[in-house]
Amino acid sequence: MKIRAEADDWRPDGPKILSQYNLDAIRKTVEDEGPIIVEHWHYRGARAPDRFIFEDLEDFVAYVKGHS
Repeated sequence: MKIRAEADDWRPDGPKILSQYNLDAIRKTVEDEGPIIVEHWHYRGARAPDRFIFEDLEDFVAYVKGHS
């Protein structure tokens, strides 16, 4: 997204869902507990959230890279 509100204080150095630390935790959760449930909220409430279930870590990573 090219336009962001200044009030949201976007930063490139913030926490990353796809950091190795987070991916290791997500992978362990998938292996030990079951699928990943994602509630994707849209920027500034543009519409209702979408919900997805991922049983495969690679599918989850592809979704994040392509849709967020």
